[in-house]
Amino acid sequence: MSEEIEALKEAEKEAMGIPRGNVCWRSDWTAGVVLIGLGSLFLLQRLTGFHLHNWWALFLLFPAVGSVGKAWEIYQQHGHWTRKSRQALGGAFFLSSVGVAFLLGISEIWPVILIGLGITVLVSGK
Repeated sequence: MSEEIEALKEAEKEAMGIPRGNVCWRSDWTAGVVLIGLGSLFLLQRLTGFHLHNWWALFLLFPAVGSVGKAWEIYQQHGHWTRKSRQALGGAFFLSSVGVAFLLGISEIWPVILIGLGITVLVSGK
């Protein structure tokens, strides 16, 4: 009887998109995207001589990638975009915008960031 219950629990988890066992796919996904991004950046530097002077701003992009993963996880659990998933996407937008602005030295991006934050507030409502 308990084997049948466990099988039903596993089937329910699969239907909800929850991975089996103790695997945390979001951290694997985040780590993979970060490694691909860093490798691409180093390749770009080697091939073109392009250099980032504000390389520390890359550290703002790591939580942005994690926030996108969190938003996707919430979306998969509920089957639609909830308030929490939209807030996570808004946070990712903000962090990535600020990171890109510092990386590329673009000061004109601040109005776009404010507009994006306003849109995030509007769509994050109930």
